[in-house]
Amino acid sequence: MNKQIFIALCISLLLFSCKKEKDAVISYLVKTKTSTQTNNTETYFYDSENRVIKITNSNFATFTTFEYINDSVFQYQHKDAVSSNLQTKYQFNSNKLQTEKLQLSPWTLTNEEERFSYDANNFLKTYHYNVVDYGTNDTLWNNGTNFTQKNTTSFSLIGDYSSSTAYTYYTNENTIGNENFGKPFLGKSSTNILKSETQTTRNLYLNPVTTITSTVTYTYEFDNFGRVATQYATTDASTSFKNSFTYY
Repeated sequence: MNKQIFIALCISLLLFSCKKEKDAVISYLVKTKTSTQTNNTETYFYDSENRVIKITNSNFATFTTFEYINDSVFQYQHKDAVSSNLQTKYQFNSNKLQTEKLQLSPWTLTNEEERFSYDANNFLKTYHYNVVDYGTNDTLWNNGTNFTQKNTTSFSLIGDYSSSTAYTYYTNENTIGNENFGKPFLGKSSTNILKSETQTTRNLYLNPVTTITSTVTYTYEFDNFGRVATQYATTDASTSFKNSFTYY
């Protein structure tokens, strides 16, 4: 073999080998979420199937664990390192969450009820929540890619409300959706990251009925792999908070 050709081949192999070592596998599993709104950092732990099994908090002794048994997911809220109470049982039907019954708090006896239904693409379609003197019903729409609108009716001791929320999105991929936190049982997330949500709320208890419209806008910073590193949320009143994310 020609000496120059041999040397060139060796250099090519060396460069290819180096490139293979540098091309790390990109993980989209969220490791931490830090919020300036709560001054708390949540840390997520996963099993070999990328299902969340533990969530810890930096500011609280409480933490949450998940156990997967057949068609159910059990969520435990731990008050401290030694005590725990069953908080939630997620019951599956064809891999889609249908019903959920839980307690408002692991340390109270106030029963809650939640019901979920999904469309053919596993997007959340309806959501019902009820506890003692409060209840709410959501109906959601999507365009096959992202959620577009949510209508809500709610009732409580202080009055009845209805609201509608419209969503807009950036073209960037959503790396902070439910599945990225190992929580596919919450339903499919929007494909793109949220740009704004505008909510129109009507207080049906007052006469005449009052209507309030508010908008929250979102901006983002990204890491070198295009994953969301920081999310900024700003309200109409110029109140803002920041969520920061790291990944495995």
